[in-house]
Amino acid sequence: MRHLLIFLTLLNLPAAGEMLRPAGGVKVGKVAYVQGSSRPDPAIEAAIVANTDCSSGERIRYLYAPVKLRGSAQQWFVMLLSQQFVGSGGATALILDEKKHLVSRFTLVNNPVLVCAESTKGWKDLVFFVAGGGVKAHYARLRFNGTSYPGNPSSPEPLSAGTVLTGTAILSDDLTPGSGLEFVVP
Repeated sequence: MRHLLIFLTLLNLPAAGEMLRPAGGVKVGKVAYVQGSSRPDPAIEAAIVANTDCSSGERIRYLYAPVKLRGSAQQWFVMLLSQQFVGSGGATALILDEKKHLVSRFTLVNNPVLVCAESTKGWKDLVFFVAGGGVKAHYARLRFNGTSYPGNPSSPEPLSAGTVLTGTAILSDDLTPGSGLEFVVP
C-alpha cells in the first residue's frame, strides 16, 4: 500500500476521493487535490444554522475546507451534505469569510471545486463541475462580482472546449452516505 501512495503522489493524484474529469472538451492539467477537514468546527456549525433553514433537533452533515480566496486571510468553503441540502444537480455550499460570516451561498455544487490562480475583484475565480438534473455535464467559472459569487454554477456559460483546468481542487473527498461531519441543531 505504501508504494501505491508514493506512486499516486508522484502522479499528483489523490489516494482516494473525487478528481476533476474531462467534460465538454475541457481538459484537466496540473491540479492539487485537498480533502475536507475531519475536525468539527462549532463556529462553522453556527454559521450553517444562521444561513440556512434548519430546525432545532435536526441533524446536519457538512464538509469544509479552509481556503485562501482573498489575500492572506483564511476563508472557509462549506458543503452541506444532509438530504435537505442535496438534489439531483448537487448540494448547497457556503463561503464564509475569516470571521465565518457568509460571503456566498451556492446551489447545485458537485465536488471537488477548483480554486484558480486567476482573480476577479480581489477574489480567486472558482470552477464548478455542473451535471445532473438533465444538464449536459460541463465546467463553469464563477467570478466574484464585488459583493459575492453568483449562486448558481449552471448560470454562467460553460468553459470552452480546449480549456485546461489548473489550480487547487478542494473537497476532493469521496462522498458516500454518512460522509462528512455531523451536528444537531440546538
